Amino acid sequence: MFQDVSVEVTPRAEPEIDSQWRAMRVPREVAALDGTVDTPLRYGHGRGYVGAYSFEGSFRRGGLRRPLTCVFVTAAPKTLPLIYLDVDGPLIPFGLEPSHYPSFEPSPRDDENPLLARLDPAHGSRLRALPGELVWATTWQHDANDSLSPRLGLPRLPVVDWPEPSDSDEFDARIGLHWKTRPLLDHAQGRPFAWIDDEISGIDRDWVSGLHAGPALLYRVDPRRGLTGDDYRELDAWLWEPRHS
Repeated sequence: MFQDVSVEVTPRAEPEIDSQWRAMRVPREVAALDGTVDTPLRYGHGRGYVGAYSFEGSFRRGGLRRPLTCVFVTAAPKTLPLIYLDVDGPLIPFGLEPSHYPSFEPSPRDDENPLLARLDPAHGSRLRALPGELVWATTWQHDANDSLSPRLGLPRLPVVDWPEPSDSDEFDARIGLHWKTRPLLDHAQGRPFAWIDDEISGIDRDWVSGLHAGPALLYRVDPRRGLTGDDYRELDAWLWEPRHS
């Protein structure tokens, strides 16, 4: 626990640029604050800790130094939503004539899946910009880290290891439940998550809604076109909603 807190805000010559290439405003007011903790750190709502700090100091505005007293309430970062990511369909589109799809570098090696040529490297920066923890949820399994992550500029990501066949498989197939749905709920353990796939149905959404304790978005992608700019904007908006914090 911090017993004394000091905060300084200084202007920058150039604005910072965020992951979506938006310029952040340069502060015109400069503050120097010294503070002490006046409440114990305590467990807050959901996951995270909160505490309060009282500050007395001054700030400079218009060339004049003025007195300043304020109280900040802070919270530790809470758990980010999981983002379960399928490959075939969302990242490697299929379903149209092969000539419809552009090819991207680097070209697949002879021992690699030739459809890797359809993987647009631009997906990497857009996936990194999403406010969540990326997890491979694909039949590529650990091969996704070997074949896709380097092309996308992503680090090695966690991978969902699919379970062995079980007695519930026949029942799930009969009612139309996707074979990934149960394993993803087991993996999430109640954490908020978004699942990006091209085979999601209303049955999967109803199943998750009834059994998952946290917020969940089951986002179906058209496999003929893969993830688009509109898809990323919808995912980003959902992941930023306050209920996930």
